[in-house]
Amino acid sequence: MRGKLGRKYLDLFFVYLNSYPQGIDPLLLWHQAKNQANIEEKKWPYNFVASNDFPTSEKRGVVTGRLLIRDRYIKNEDIVAKESYVGLAAPGGVGSWQRDCKV
Repeated sequence: MRGKLGRKYLDLFFVYLNSYPQGIDPLLLWHQAKNQANIEEKKWPYNFVASNDFPTSEKRGVVTGRLLIRDRYIKNEDIVAKESYVGLAAPGGVGSWQRDCKV
């Protein structure tokens, strides 16, 4: 849109790369990666983004639970949305994308 400034953040992510020398069981890579995932999970939420546009970890909350989908044309009971991603944001002003939804 002309005349409007905005910022867009795509999700934050961590990439772990590991390697092994010849002759070592490649399954070791999998075990190392799982161990590193456990280490990183304990560090979450990260506090590495230094920007006024992104709240620090002590200002962010935590949401837990299950996302259930009810679609009577597919199934007569709730479907667990186990592969879904949920994005959360602070409430915006009237007409902002944070309040844009269809019910």
